[in-house]
Amino acid sequence: MRTSFSAYSHDLNATVEKVWRETQYRGLDRAHAGEVKNRKDWIRVIKEEWEGIGFEEQYRNGRRWPGINWWVGKWGDICREVQEEGGWDTKYM
Repeated sequence: MRTSFSAYSHDLNATVEKVWRETQYRGLDRAHAGEVKNRKDWIRVIKEEWEGIGFEEQYRNGRRWPGINWWVGKWGDICREVQEEGGWDTKYM
């Protein structure tokens, strides 16, 4: 018997986690390009990338970003799958 306890699932934060992960990837791309030389540079780059995350689909450095709107549109599916999985992770993680 499965007990539904959504606190096990990170999927309920999927949109924020995916945006943060994409921000990190973009920041690392810029760091590898030599733009980040110290902590102050890193903070500036992360803030710029966070603000530049798109709501619609984008391609950058060979990576596809589906956009914030795509993740928000999947929210109902994510909630259903978390419930079906008894609060554990789903394919959206």
